[in-house]
Amino acid sequence: MNTSFLGFFKLGIDTVWGTFTTEDSDGAASEPEATPTFVSYSEDGEVIDSGNCVVHDAGPLTGSYRFSFLPTSPNYARGKTSEVKVIYSVNGVERYPRFRFILT
Repeated sequence: MNTSFLGFFKLGIDTVWGTFTTEDSDGAASEPEATPTFVSYSEDGEVIDSGNCVVHDAGPLTGSYRFSFLPTSPNYARGKTSEVKVIYSVNGVERYPRFRFILT
């Protein structure tokens, strides 16, 4: 899976967020076996934040989810790139979409 760029967010002020669609191994939108989770990493791979994703209310879409968090940890730094990894399973196969963002 490719890594998507989320954009620029203000450290400690802006909520970092992203949306995604859970997919099966053929790329078709599918409901996950459990609620997707996310983990946010620093540039050097340190886990900074984690949590559960929520259903993204975007009408009658299958598998549409959203993650969000406020980057307030002292382990975040302005000008640094951080990564979010989403984790979910469909039909017993784990999937890991990734997203990057930069704090200003």
